[in-house]
Amino acid sequence: MEKLNIREVITYPFRLDGWFSRFFILFVLALVPILGWSVIAGYMLRVSKNWCDENNKEYPSFSKILDLLGKGFIIIITLSIFLVPIYPAIMIPSAGIVIADVWGLLFIFISPYLVSKYAYSEHIEELFNFSAMIKFVQENTIYLIEAFFINIISLIVVVIPPFLLVYAGKMIIEIPKIGTIWHIIGWLSVCFGAVVALVGLIYFAYLFFSLAGNIHWISLHRTESDEVQKTVAARTT
Repeated sequence: MEKLNIREVITYPFRLDGWFSRFFILFVLALVPILGWSVIAGYMLRVSKNWCDENNKEYPSFSKILDLLGKGFIIIITLSIFLVPIYPAIMIPSAGIVIADVWGLLFIFISPYLVSKYAYSEHIEELFNFSAMIKFVQENTIYLIEAFFINIISLIVVVIPPFLLVYAGKMIIEIPKIGTIWHIIGWLSVCFGAVVALVGLIYFAYLFFSLAGNIHWISLHRTESDEVQKTVAARTT
């Protein structure tokens, strides 16, 4: 049974040459709503594609920026479409919260399929191939559960420090009759917290898309192995 390359996935964002320059580019793009976010999503699709191809020894390039923009926008819209049912579900009396929670849980399991499948095939119709989606989830349930806990833990780790920095800075700023120096320190803490939060979210995106690609590679490898076994069995009978 194949295993997730957890150690390589966790260290991938800063393990290879050129990691800092890519983080800086992604950080600047994150400051540009819609367009910048779409380019980031498109770049992360290339990250996922690398992992689908077991090519995790180099970072993808930022070449063909319009391609990044277009594909990134498509995956953002697609993920948003699959999240839409949560909002009307919440409005349903009594059972609304339960329905929303169940759909949210399902989304957690199908989102790696959506990301990795589109990254690998680049065919929009694959995003709505529900039979393939169900099969992917059934065959990779253990890996998806592992990825879920890794993503949750990493998200908590990257969120807590900036939250504390922003909260501490806000508390300092709101102290009445505080000196100018402390006021500056408070604002510096808030700003630094915001920067750390943005860097943390970029790292989380790397992690999520890499795990999705890694699971997709395991799925592809399993399919190829099954086909080889069937061929060998057919020849021996």
